[in-house]
Amino acid sequence: EPHTATKLTLDLGFVNAAGNTEVTTLSFTEALSVKGGRWEFKDLGGVVYGRTGDSTTAEQIKMDARIEVQVVSVLHVFVGGIYERNRFAGFDRRLEEYAGVAIKVIDQPSDQLTVEGGSSVNQDLTTTNQHVSFAALRAAALYRHNFTKTAYVQQTVELIPNLSVAADLRLNSESALVAPVAGRAAIKVAYAVKYDKLPEPGFRKTDRIFTTALQIVF
Repeated sequence: EPHTATKLTLDLGFVNAAGNTEVTTLSFTEALSVKGGRWEFKDLGGVVYGRTGDSTTAEQIKMDARIEVQVVSVLHVFVGGIYERNRFAGFDRRLEEYAGVAIKVIDQPSDQLTVEGGSSVNQDLTTTNQHVSFAALRAAALYRHNFTKTAYVQQTVELIPNLSVAADLRLNSESALVAPVAGRAAIKVAYAVKYDKLPEPGFRKTDRIFTTALQIVF
């Protein structure tokens, strides 16, 4: 019977300042991987919450779950779904169901490079209560370089062009550096960029998020 391997990673960042400036910022990310034989279940969730004085200034929630099946050594197929909420970017709810193929271009102990291609269907509910549905293409890449078993740098890029509206294009990227502290604990520094070429009226095209967090791997 195939052995099942489970890995859980938690990232937690928190900043609170009181006095002349009252600022609270919280970031939390969880990544779960359950792998058995030729299949793998992946779950990634994250929250960014910010408050200045009595006002909420940031509230981002994202959940991404998918199942991946190995066809041959370097080729995988996958299906998944995403739930996202970010009123400060103009949407109350964003649902995305996607499918595609992943190719492990490099799979070495020190370096891994995976490229993905596929399509998705999207359902958005904007902060003005408008329902928007569309189909999109999806291309992504993930590169990771391991300095040691627990220290690494990672870069991810995701491109989502709308098939119905040529001017509508989304780009997501994250650069991350993880350095071990002691035992299962590490420090993670990450910089994420979310670009929407056609944002909701009154909202900016680009969001940038810089986080430092304590990471624990189980």
